[in-house]
Formats: sequence, structure tokens, C-alpha cells
Amino acid sequence: MAITPDDILKYCLDNLEGLVEVNSWGERGVFYNPGGVLKRGVYVLTIKEKDGDNDRASRLDREDVWRVNIGVRKQTFRTLFAELPQRPNKGCIVDMPYDFTAKDVIMPHPVYAWMGWICALTPSDATFELLKPYILESYEYAKEKFSKKMGGTVNRLSENSDRTSVIRESIKRYNDIVESNESFCMKDEAWYMMGLAYQELSDFKKAFTCFKKAAEMNYDEAFVKMGDAYMDGLGVKQNPAMAFRWYRKGADMGEMNAKLRLADCYKHGTGCKADYSKAMEQYLHLAERTGRYWQRYADGIGTALYEIGNMYLLGSGVPIDLKKAAKYFRLAAKKGNRNAESALKKEIFKTLE
Repeated sequence: MAITPDDILKYCLDNLEGLVEVNSWGERGVFYNPGGVLKRGVYVLTIKEKDGDNDRASRLDREDVWRVNIGVRKQTFRTLFAELPQRPNKGCIVDMPYDFTAKDVIMPHPVYAWMGWICALTPSDATFELLKPYILESYEYAKEKFSKKMGGTVNRLSENSDRTSVIRESIKRYNDIVESNESFCMKDEAWYMMGLAYQELSDFKKAFTCFKKAAEMNYDEAFVKMGDAYMDGLGVKQNPAMAFRWYRKGADMGEMNAKLRLADCYKHGTGCKADYSKAMEQYLHLAERTGRYWQRYADGIGTALYEIGNMYLLGSGVPIDLKKAAKYFRLAAKKGNRNAESALKKEIFKTLE
């Protein structure tokens, strides 16, 4: 029976601790991210099942052709393929003597070989067995990178540490990442984390610059920070209209807090024309998120449910409907929303029980 992408992802998730599956840049992959403390984590392995704008060398438009990509140490890459190639120009492939369309062959990655990545197209059972030691190496390598990243975060400050000096040390670490040859995904996160660090120091201008860099790389949480900066005048002149635009960009990417802030803008007419129906649309989109994956977003979903209940309670763009208000307040309360819990204690809802 042929190996499938799902088989490889399942092997990783079942056998290597601290991994999470993430869809990123049109690929499925596994990242090392124990406890979900980082936005995505550190790359271990990805599966590419279709050609991308800057990655067509493998001809993944062919039927039943897909590619597994693994990031090994550069020394291992050199052992396999002699030398690391030069970084190719955007849209080009590395200059190496390989047929990047060949199936069931372990070879350099056509685009990211310069970073030490290897790949195989539609590997057989036997080739997958050969890939397993490289998957394990990539996993251990990702753990090391994760430890270095976490070593500079402000969330792990000890009580006796000088907070300011530790934050500045974290900024140096993040700056090293953005100036290095690390993957694009890690750079966007590094810019964002550096923005948070500058924010801790109340250096809002530098924080704004970092968040803007992350947003330019489509790091979704950065869109919220950009909107917040314009909304509150942090590091930039206050401009509610610009805040609205940034929230809308983040909401279009599906970022939960961006949707909540965008809905709030529509509800109060902040930076835009007041529109209760559009506010309700954003809240409902979040309220409909169910299943295990969304449990981690319970706070945001609870807020959306509470706001829907409030709109029915007050008649904001909808007819007053106490039963619907109570329904959404109860759903929000189940998500731990304290405002909803308090609302349900009002006299007007006691007769509905």
C-alpha cells in the first residue's frame, strides 16, 4: 500500500512529542510547538501537494504527485550532496544537477536547498524508511531552535531577573533571527515578538515598525497590533480610519481578535459608518466555530457570543428578543465569559428559566 501525506503527518504526530499540524503558505506541515506557546512553532516537516507561484520545479500538477520537505542540519546536507548551493533569485531554483521532477528519490529541495532542506516526491515505503532518520534529525534541530527562541521571551522571566535587561536581550535574539537565513515563517514571528518586546519597554515607535514588518509578511496577529496602534495613537498618529482598515485586513485573514475589533468598529461607527448587520456578521462567524480545534479560542468565541446576546438584549440592529439574548449569554457563559454570567443574573432573564 502506497505511502500518503496523511501517513507521514500521522507518523510524526504519533511518535514525536510537542508537534502540531499547521497549514502554512499552501502546505501542510508539522511544527515543534509544545504547549502552543508560539504562533506556529518551528518547522520540522512540510507536505506540498500543489505548485506554488515560486515553486513549480517539482511539477506537482501531475496526478498523485506530492512532495515531503525536511529541514536537516547543514552539515548533514553537505554529507548527502557535497555543498550547499547559493540562494536562488525569487521564482528560480537552486543550481544543482538534479531532476527535481523525479519521484521516489531523496534530493535537495529545489528552492530551499540553500537552507539545508531535502525532499522526496511521492516516496515509496522503502524511501520513507530512509527518510525517518532525517525526520528525527529535523525534529531535534527544531527543538534546539525552539529553546533558543524561548530563551529570549519575556514570558520566562524569573522573579529575580532584571526585567528590562532580559527584554533587551530578547530583542537581540529576535533581531538575530530577522537578519539571519532562517525561514520566512520564523522571520515574521520574530518581527512580531520583537514588537511585543519593544511594547513592554513602552517604545511604541519601534514596536510599530516591528509590527508593520510582520504584517508585511502576512503575520495575522500583527494586523491587530497595527490597528491598535492607530486606534490608540501608539507610535503613530491616532487615526481610527486606518485602525479600521488594519482590523479589516486581519479579519479577512481569519484572525479572531481582528474580527472582534472590526465588529466593534462597525457597531460604534469607529473609523467607518456604523453598520449593525456587518457587526453581527463578524460575531456570528466566530460564534459558529466549534470542535476541538477551536477550544483554544474559547475566550474570543465567548466574547462574540456575549456581544450577539447583548445586541438582542438592546435591539442593536435586530428586534429585541430576550430568549435569543439568553440563549447566546448561556453559550457565552459556557465559554467562561463572566459578562455573560452576570447578564444572566438580571431579573428579566429569571422568568425565562
